[in-house]
Amino acid sequence: MLPNMLRLIRTEKKSDWDLFHEVPRSSRGARSSFLNRGASSKEEAPLFQFLEHSFYRHALVQGFVAVLEDRPVARLAAFVDFEFVRERKEKVGFLGFFSHAPDAPPEAAGLIFEGAREWLSSEGMTAFLAPVEQSFWSGWGWTVEEERFWE
Repeated sequence: MLPNMLRLIRTEKKSDWDLFHEVPRSSRGARSSFLNRGASSKEEAPLFQFLEHSFYRHALVQGFVAVLEDRPVARLAAFVDFEFVRERKEKVGFLGFFSHAPDAPPEAAGLIFEGAREWLSSEGMTAFLAPVEQSFWSGWGWTVEEERFWE
């Protein structure tokens, strides 16, 4: 059961993406943030320049933000890379840029993952790979106990 004031926002306009970037990073001592390789908002900002970044000539992104009352507490981005789908002949999407506030209720993560799964399915994807930020070329990995593991 979801907490009364928990809701899902799909990023459709700039103010939604602003909320996406406002979600706090998992704090020091957090047990796991396996879909966030620790990039700062400044480092990841160019990856969300939809008109300028060449990745979006052949890909789509949909962000998801869990908001508790008026505060963003969790986020996740889902990607469909049509070049990957065409070359691999697999209908596989990607999930990445996961982050959550240290005090976010567990239902917040479930809400954004379910939203991402539904969106990927609506785009024809039958599976997803995670943690991947955009595509394998942009980065993949996770942060556990503030140690980073990625390529």
